[in-house]
Amino acid sequence: MSIFKANLYLESIYDLDIDLLKQKGIKYLFLDIDNTLAGYGKKTPDKKMAEFLLSLQQAGFKLFVISNNTRKRVANFCESLKIAHYSMAIKPFSFTYRHIIKKFNLDPLAIACIGDQYFTDVIGAKRLKLIVIFVVPISKHDDIITTMLRPLEKKIFTYQMKHKKIKIGEFNDKV
Repeated sequence: MSIFKANLYLESIYDLDIDLLKQKGIKYLFLDIDNTLAGYGKKTPDKKMAEFLLSLQQAGFKLFVISNNTRKRVANFCESLKIAHYSMAIKPFSFTYRHIIKKFNLDPLAIACIGDQYFTDVIGAKRLKLIVIFVVPISKHDDIITTMLRPLEKKIFTYQMKHKKIKIGEFNDKV
């Protein structure tokens, strides 16, 4: 079950504590779009999200959007914000993560990956031993594959909460 355990669980990405990230040495954020930054299929960030992402950039974080969605979808979402973006990432496979780390010469210990799915975002980041921040999905609308996996993800989350393996908002270094 440790492959499903994140370092931090949040109700929303807006609960992200910038000071905590800096204290943990995080400089780079790998972000998912659908149901992490915006509702599934939402073409562009709303004003609140755009301002939030800008505040992360102004705080000194380099942002990278990594999505399994199409090139057009991801580019439409990211380009107005000038965020580096990667589509068709085929998460949980790690080659997109590895490509970004190598291309930008990033320190893996300074990366946090933020997403809403165990079977893509969490496992993908855990394969490279990156910091993982799990956020509760924004909406219940998903693609067909994710829709089929959500009941199992909910069982994993419930199990972790029930057995006190996680606590919302509490950072865990030992995962």
